[in-house]
Amino acid sequence: MTFEQLYQELESLGAEHTKNTYLKHGASSPMFGVSYANLGKLKMKVHSPEGKVGFHQQFAEQLWASGNLDARLLACMIADPATISENTIDSWIKEIDYYALADSFSDLVYSSPFAMKKMLDWTFSDKEYVKRIGYTLLNSFARLNTVFNNGFFEAYITIVENEIHHAPNRAKEGMNNCLIAIGSRNEALKKKIIQSSRKIGKVEIDHGDTGCQTFVIEDYLEKIYARRNMVKQ
Repeated sequence: MTFEQLYQELESLGAEHTKNTYLKHGASSPMFGVSYANLGKLKMKVHSPEGKVGFHQQFAEQLWASGNLDARLLACMIADPATISENTIDSWIKEIDYYALADSFSDLVYSSPFAMKKMLDWTFSDKEYVKRIGYTLLNSFARLNTVFNNGFFEAYITIVENEIHHAPNRAKEGMNNCLIAIGSRNEALKKKIIQSSRKIGKVEIDHGDTGCQTFVIEDYLEKIYARRNMVKQ
């Protein structure tokens, strides 16, 4: 598959109702309106020059350069985390202004060698989407990495407690969701997160013209642990 063929197929998968959904969630044009299901299928048609299925760094960079939202979402999916450069990561993040793209980009960075470095840097940014991505990376470390001890995450609990109400809208959402991820690691962190959430109080997030609701930290954690207990029985 050539890049031109890839881009043409991407465009053909666009749907007006999907485009309208993305717009309601805060995305901006240009875009085709390609569903995540179709993006995932298209990813698997891509092969790198070395034969890696689902990855092609050069195509990813061409997709990103197009400025099209769907192309950039696909770029995050097919970029090779093993070969993407730090300069490319630093360049891409400057152009992110949509939370779904921010989260896809975070997934890419988490799988790269730069994940920890970027998380430590970006969580302290005052820019809305940079900060969101930093906390989405921390969310991934909390959910997927078993190496870090509780003390590593406890330091961030205090930071979020002090900053969350003053953070930009979508960064605030990333911080709120990150607290849930930290609390889901173990009972000790769950207890600390619940104590912190009671100090924080209600977190107000503007979800735009959608039916999305802000996760209530304590309620969501109780559901997570209830499901775990059911599985154990």
